Amino acid sequence: MEMKPMNITSNKVPDMINKPTENGEAEKLSWPKGEVRQAIILEQLSESRYLARVGGKEICIQCFDSLPLNAKVTLELQGNLEDIFLVKPVISDTLEAVDQEELMQRLLTQLQMKDTPLHRNLIQGFLNQEIPLKSLSLQLAEKIVQKLGGDTPENIEKALLGMKLGMPPEPLLLNAVHAFLCDITSFQQGNEAKLQLFINKLVAILTDAGTAEPGQISGSVSEAQPLSALLSKEGYELLQKIQEYLKNISLEPEQGLTKTAEQLKNLLSSQLTGLTYETGMKSSNNSKVLNTNVASPSPVNLFEANMTSLTNKVTGEAGSQSPIINSKESVMTASDELITSDVGQLRKTTGEESTKQVLKELTSLADPKQSLTQTTGLDQKVPDSKFNHRDAATLLQIFSKLIENIKQAAKETGESVQVKNLVQEGTALEKQLVGQQVFQTLNRTEGQQNILYFNLPFIKQEDSQTWGQLKIIKDNTQRQDIDPKHLSMALLLNTLSMGPLLLELKVRNKEIMAGGKVTEEWVANSLRTAWPKLQEAFVKMGYQLHTCAWQVGSFTTNLLPTGLKKDDTDCSLQTVDITI
Repeated sequence: MEMKPMNITSNKVPDMINKPTENGEAEKLSWPKGEVRQAIILEQLSESRYLARVGGKEICIQCFDSLPLNAKVTLELQGNLEDIFLVKPVISDTLEAVDQEELMQRLLTQLQMKDTPLHRNLIQGFLNQEIPLKSLSLQLAEKIVQKLGGDTPENIEKALLGMKLGMPPEPLLLNAVHAFLCDITSFQQGNEAKLQLFINKLVAILTDAGTAEPGQISGSVSEAQPLSALLSKEGYELLQKIQEYLKNISLEPEQGLTKTAEQLKNLLSSQLTGLTYETGMKSSNNSKVLNTNVASPSPVNLFEANMTSLTNKVTGEAGSQSPIINSKESVMTASDELITSDVGQLRKTTGEESTKQVLKELTSLADPKQSLTQTTGLDQKVPDSKFNHRDAATLLQIFSKLIENIKQAAKETGESVQVKNLVQEGTALEKQLVGQQVFQTLNRTEGQQNILYFNLPFIKQEDSQTWGQLKIIKDNTQRQDIDPKHLSMALLLNTLSMGPLLLELKVRNKEIMAGGKVTEEWVANSLRTAWPKLQEAFVKMGYQLHTCAWQVGSFTTNLLPTGLKKDDTDCSLQTVDITI
């Protein structure tokens, strides 16, 4: 993976607005003295005062140097005068006469860092990702790179990803999440569809019937079918459980609107496992109640509670001889600081049990085979009952155990090229499934990520398949949860009959603006004809859904989650007129 250099004078700035909180007061920007941050100059208020946007918040700054309007500059905080930030420019991104090498040298000097290729790449990466430049943060990123195995471009990218997402500096976690985010762009249907293809290939080997067709939900194994000596009875049972899981996450519109709506609700809600935590409140019968819409506890405690609810399904306590114990201890002794998702910032948690618990659970999640070896039987963790809807944590455990069964059987029966390739594919998929779970969990904790992503892997109708993606954008950045009165969403469906279809909605109180893209004019006409019925449905729910403007033409939009910002990264909607 090649690390592409980017000019420090990048013009891409996140379009985030500092919105007031519910009590009408804007949240103040936390900017320590001496820290270097990037800002975009919005307006000149007086000879030396400017309105600027820093970290998604609009602030008043005072600078005795002339600053260019509508341009990005790099500033160092000198002090505060009430609500005015006193700054001096470090880099003016519009001064093209200033040599890039000179700018880099000035940054290295100011940050008191040695001039090494690694430090240069990290500084460049921090600027590209708009991570606040702090010497402490850069030193931690350097330690993460070395812990990953050295200053290769891929390890630098993983370290930046960890800083950006607020991940603990544990290689198991960083490698898994990096694998998930890199792979998802090459297979947009998601890991569930990839799992289906893997199971089809496994079934084809077991039944000696040839490889299943890509994307086809088929290959059901029954007791009557002849099985090769590849899998043990336990492996066969694991395979059946995964097949049952895949069957139950398929949406089937032909079953009717009510049934499909319930399936969709289960499919979406089960991807938000990390949002549910015990609040300690009690119901009328003194039983504990789960609530996801209450005032949040401290970020560390919330993170611990979220992880506990997820990983209790997956992990068991590892034995004293387990290799993972050494990994956990090395993490806790090497760093008593947990990176939070306040990009580049550190939260001191020395000696706190909550930090150790988070690291322990995350590491266990990233290596599920270790916890599997401690269980006395699969049925302790995986009940005989069928999956009613998605249970990704349990699925990960079952799949990990299945891979181990295949590996063991391959050793005993002789490893053919076909089986060897299958094992390699399954091992890679297992890593991506782990990365997906860790990413989703980290995504839920402190609100740094402004997007919720849902995969719609299978939609079955008349022997054809449609797959989709759903993205919900948290427009109100002052709230950790999704504000039902202030959000955007985008739905992308890839259908066989109508081609790709993109629908975008923007909710502002009871008003809903809409826009969309299709590739065929007849599809747009059909949707325009059907739109009034949808508007009537929204009226019954108390909303006014505006007319949708459908654009016709080819498009390559996808709603996949991203970790590090690329040149074309943009979380905003594309088709909705926000001036309505």
